[in-house]
Amino acid sequence: MSESVLPMFSSRSFIVSGLTLRSLIHFEFIFVYGVRKCSSFILLQVVDQISQHHLLKRLSLIHCIFLPPLSKIRCPYVHGFISGLSILFH
Repeated sequence: MSESVLPMFSSRSFIVSGLTLRSLIHFEFIFVYGVRKCSSFILLQVVDQISQHHLLKRLSLIHCIFLPPLSKIRCPYVHGFISGLSILFH
């Protein structure tokens, strides 16, 4: 018997070097016989009022903010999601 948990959304706004960054993180977990498996991870970053040049500079900053906490999650599929992680900017 599998038990599905409703998706959990987290939305935060913060300022880095005078730029407003808004993040929307969607985690979905499925529990199968008490074993936690990560089924979906979507990271969507929306960066307002920056040029293409600044966008490339900020990419390493975003990796520093989000990837270290993800590496601490004890889930066998996290490493696959981290390697295939896509960050979308608008």
